[in-house]
Amino acid sequence: MFSNATKNEASFPPKCCGQEISLKEAACCLHRPQIKAFEQSAREFNTPVASRRYCANSKCSSFLGRGNRDILRCNRCTDLTCNGRLRHAHPGQCSADHESKHLELLGKLAKEKGWQQCSACERFLDKSAGCNHITCPCSHQFCYVCGANWRTCGCPQFDAGDGRFRDVHPPLIDLERLIAAIRGWEPWLYQPPDR
Repeated sequence: MFSNATKNEASFPPKCCGQEISLKEAACCLHRPQIKAFEQSAREFNTPVASRRYCANSKCSSFLGRGNRDILRCNRCTDLTCNGRLRHAHPGQCSADHESKHLELLGKLAKEKGWQQCSACERFLDKSAGCNHITCPCSHQFCYVCGANWRTCGCPQFDAGDGRFRDVHPPLIDLERLIAAIRGWEPWLYQPPDR
């Protein structure tokens, strides 16, 4: 129960018969790593979604805490994240105006492709078929059809795509790399021509 609560925000805080179970009550039955994982998840899940910041390193994506500093350092991978852009830290002053043109183009592309945007972290996500219940990497859960918070709309739960019922979640396409490429923030994606 506590292990599930550390991985799934919908299961947090852990409950039995509708009553919340505190960490203090369950600590005697848990190992130290479980307690530490629960404390870290509690810190994340008790932070308002709009204030949560995550590591810009797509291989890490660890919770960094509230965005109360310009540059946030990840304790897990040590990468630096710009709090203004929520991407890898960069030299100089951060300007949201600089990226508005790119964001407008990205928005048009997302509309053309039918991508859905997470209302909590504004990340674009795509899926091929299957359950319309989406859990964003930021842990926000929403309906892929309309974008509303999960279980607050009347949209169909499944979309088989090919006419067959599927009960598994399809993999989300990693749009973060595409977004970074569009914005030009990842120079390793550029391959100069041979001379």
